[in-house]
Amino acid sequence: MSSAAITTVVTILESLPRMSKLVSSKHLSEYLMDLQDETEWDRQFEESTCFGRRRRRAKEQSAEGLARPLDYDQL
Repeated sequence: MSSAAITTVVTILESLPRMSKLVSSKHLSEYLMDLQDETEWDRQFEESTCFGRRRRRAKEQSAEGLARPLDYDQL
């Protein structure tokens, strides 16, 4: 995120009434912590050689038009 975008968010928060600032700040903090958790999970998933390699291959096959829907009758 650019400095300008962060400045805009801060400016908006500062313009709110006190209670709205507190509530908005709490929600924003929770959202950002959740985002950090998801980012870390994604990083760990990608580093997993087995899952990361399979995921990348599946994406490649899908992009190449080689993927097909799962046929549950063939399981």
